[in-house]
Amino acid sequence: MADEYGALATGFRRKRLDTIYDELCQYFKGTLGVDPSENPQSIFAVLVLSFADQIEKLWEQLEAVYYQSFPGSASGVNLDNVLQVAGFTRKERRRSRYVLACTGDDGTTIPYGSVVKSTTQPERQLQASVNQQISRQNFWQIKVRPVLTDISTSTSYTITLHQNIDSGAVGTVVQTYTKTITGCATYAAAYAAMKTAFVEAAEKIGFSVSEEATGEMDDQGQEVKLVVATGLKADDSFFADLTPNVQVEQVTSNLSYETVEYGDISLPLGTITKMVTGVNGMTAVNNAIKYSPGRQAETDSQIRERYAASIAIRGSGTIGRICASLLSDVDGCDYAEGYENPTDATDAEGRPPHSIEIVVRGGDDTAVAETIWTGKAAGIRSYGQHYAYINDSQGVQQYVQFSRIENCVLHLQIALEVDSENLDNNYVEKITSILTTLQLQAGEDVKMQQTLIPAIMQGVNGITYVDMKGLLDDLDGGSSGTYKRGTIKVGLRQQPVITNDSIEVTISG
Repeated sequence: MADEYGALATGFRRKRLDTIYDELCQYFKGTLGVDPSENPQSIFAVLVLSFADQIEKLWEQLEAVYYQSFPGSASGVNLDNVLQVAGFTRKERRRSRYVLACTGDDGTTIPYGSVVKSTTQPERQLQASVNQQISRQNFWQIKVRPVLTDISTSTSYTITLHQNIDSGAVGTVVQTYTKTITGCATYAAAYAAMKTAFVEAAEKIGFSVSEEATGEMDDQGQEVKLVVATGLKADDSFFADLTPNVQVEQVTSNLSYETVEYGDISLPLGTITKMVTGVNGMTAVNNAIKYSPGRQAETDSQIRERYAASIAIRGSGTIGRICASLLSDVDGCDYAEGYENPTDATDAEGRPPHSIEIVVRGGDDTAVAETIWTGKAAGIRSYGQHYAYINDSQGVQQYVQFSRIENCVLHLQIALEVDSENLDNNYVEKITSILTTLQLQAGEDVKMQQTLIPAIMQGVNGITYVDMKGLLDDLDGGSSGTYKRGTIKVGLRQQPVITNDSIEVTISG
């Protein structure tokens, strides 16, 4: 009887109350000669039933312990412990991360925990995630002017500028611009030469140059102006090495902040502008860069789903594991596909011998690169049109390439044959709405006869025939080629997108 209960080959079988009670009654009948079940109202029978109830509770606990040993039925800390055996851990809660444009004096230190807040309702507070500086060594915008140490003699100035880059398009090179300016005996001459130097640097490195009046007068009675260098993109970062006689009036640096609360807290651009913690030297703050979403702690059901997905691809190849890890572990990554060139020659897509190319959409550059680096086999090169630097387990900086999905506009010319009596009055608006809300897949050819045209025929009344031609933009945004019917070829790095402006509808006949 004992081997009929407990952990069996068929699973766990719990002993029920009635079985326990019957066994106890049989035991007492055999040892004492008294069967408690013959007189259920007796004190003896009640005591036996009470003991049987406690034994059943022990069986219930034993069953619970048994099922807490499996990912599909364990919960809470027990689930964490079970998955830890397989090297799997629950994603902890995390704050949303923002890069804020902080403006102030050069060298201003913003201590960890300094608080700013949004203008939204409800307002949200953010804190500096590390000790950091508003600095010329990490500027998005800088305002400078020359200083004449002795107006009776000429003064020389040395300016060195370069862009801070740790990820970007392959082929991006860190350009450095250095110039020494001499022969400037007046402020006007020094300012003109300095502005010219910044304009030359801008053409080489990639920022804009403008002027800003100060309301002051120079040694010749001319208005003093500032040279203003500003990044072309909100997330640009530049480095400036300047001689002491180049005065830095103001710097804007992109610095790291995180929300005080945990979870995905999305705030509109331009709404984080209030400073709560007073920081001497800091005058303004703003959010002009897309945030990195946080999360709440992973629930039991979420970690089970992620664990099941990881188990499903353990037996697959390198590319399958990398793509699965990107989708499950990298926040914001919603697309990942991989391609391999195992041959000894460069393939048609430009992949070098013995390399892989991972194409992704979303996700932080560094997080994507780290996942690819740890997932690929030693000796296999990563390839792509994008890159990021990461540090490996030994602390050595590594260069990782991958590709990103690029949105490419799909232009459509649609000629209709219609039943004018039954045609919807707003047929153009309906067609536009239908096509712009279709979910086209990245890297997959668009078969207009199977997807676009049936959607129009089903969604708009009075249309008897649709003749459709399409043209997909190139990755660089150009529209080379001609409109064609049938299937539109989509590159593996392209995401076809239909916009309101890319649809042209006419009625033929």
